[in-house]
Amino acid sequence: MARKNRRKNRRKPPKKKTKNNNNNSPSIPNWLKQINQPQDISDEILAKKYKANCAVCKPRRGGKAKTKNCENNPNCLYGLGEESGPMWDILKNIKRNGPDTDFDMKQNYSGLENLGATCYMNSLLQSLYMNKNFREGIYGWDGIDEEEPEESVCFQLQLLFAKMQCGIKKYQSPVAITNILNIPTHIQQDAQEFCSLFLSYLEEKYDNDTENKLIEHNFSGKQRYTTTCLACNNQSFTDSGFYNINLHLSGGNINKSLDAFTEPEVLRGDNKYRCDECDSLQDAKRQLSITQLPPVLNIQLLRFLYDMRSGTKKKKNNAFTFPLELDMSEYVEEEESIYDLYAILIHIGQSAHGGHYVAHIRDGENKWFEFNDENVSPININNVGDVRGRSNRRAGNGMITSSNAYMLVYNRRGVQMEDDPIPPETVRNYVEGKNQKHIQTAEEKAQQKMELEELYDDIRDKYYKWRHASEITDKTKFNWIETSWLRDFIKGKIRPIDNSEYLCEHGNLSPYLLSRMKRISPVNITALY
Repeated sequence: MARKNRRKNRRKPPKKKTKNNNNNSPSIPNWLKQINQPQDISDEILAKKYKANCAVCKPRRGGKAKTKNCENNPNCLYGLGEESGPMWDILKNIKRNGPDTDFDMKQNYSGLENLGATCYMNSLLQSLYMNKNFREGIYGWDGIDEEEPEESVCFQLQLLFAKMQCGIKKYQSPVAITNILNIPTHIQQDAQEFCSLFLSYLEEKYDNDTENKLIEHNFSGKQRYTTTCLACNNQSFTDSGFYNINLHLSGGNINKSLDAFTEPEVLRGDNKYRCDECDSLQDAKRQLSITQLPPVLNIQLLRFLYDMRSGTKKKKNNAFTFPLELDMSEYVEEEESIYDLYAILIHIGQSAHGGHYVAHIRDGENKWFEFNDENVSPININNVGDVRGRSNRRAGNGMITSSNAYMLVYNRRGVQMEDDPIPPETVRNYVEGKNQKHIQTAEEKAQQKMELEELYDDIRDKYYKWRHASEITDKTKFNWIETSWLRDFIKGKIRPIDNSEYLCEHGNLSPYLLSRMKRISPVNITALY
């Protein structure tokens, strides 16, 4: 140990000093050693020092432009920002899409603007609009008793539906409805809860103001709870109305879930039934039965459930199968019990606290469309019920399987009107005026687009001609310009040319700052000024 410590503490011998009086001075380049007076500076030395003999860069094979500039080559005029950056991107986007996509025309059906996080509302509004009977009822609202009809949801819904039907814009805005209902557009709400609340709100506002009970006649069904005392067989009945049938996904298909929905429940233990006949708490059997179905049958699939363990709402992504044609005769004694699927409301995403909502809706011509906020596009029957191009192989057999559907809308067969209803004349005239203004503005935008296309082609043509002409052909005649200035020029930012900071004490370009400069021909320096 002592030897090791002595070795560790032993000092290293000092390095021998070498004689070099100019150790800290920079080395003198060979070309500078040849110069004793200014006359010794030849054109060859100047060309070498200022890299005048560097080859002019050319495009890559296939005509593709260089993406990176050669900093040490003053003759490289590629990769300075051409075909990229804000100005070029804006011009290319305008040439491709036009100056403002808000002025696109409607192709089939009108979309609805997403105001932030209102896709859940848009999908429901689209399903209501595509119901012609409901739309006709909304058009029938006159608002005679309203002091300020424009502040009524019924009026704004009437106006929105008229815009969607008679308007020519690609999409309309539901902002008036969100303002009246005080809906925070940046917060995504529970879609199923919103559907129930919205129909209840419309029933209160519309059905109470008119003789036509629009909500009740279209969406309201009736159900009965029958409770049978297991001691004396006495029965009691409780009737109630419903807008939706809520089904659990555990059955895997709609028939098994409907069977579970109407299956008898035994009341015992802490949940015993108080029998009036026995005058005491007794075990009992309770069964739910549907006594009357509405023309429009809304079936809510309980995908979003509260988890007691985590204390949060979670989404169940179970696959669920349902038919294009639903026979409800097993569950209700009605002659007209055949329903046709006409809308599927879909939630895209794994979490119950986010994601996106769209609607797949069938029109009167038996064609399916996807309503995705502003965009409406036709879809094949094999893609109905799901998203992202997944094929639904069972659709050809009249069955749909979906892992994202949360609401199914069925219409009773034969009750939907065939022709589109006609909006009120005042509303129709208002929309027609908007159409004329939209056409005028669209024509102005089209003219602007054409002019901008010409501007883009002109800028691009001039730039490439300028760059080609800037390439040095005469090695004795050229001008220097700052590289950063050229980059700004290409981006559309013009500023005065000032090379003073790059000059040496003799008023010439400092060779030590050459990497920040480019050489261009005298022909184009005047154009830059």
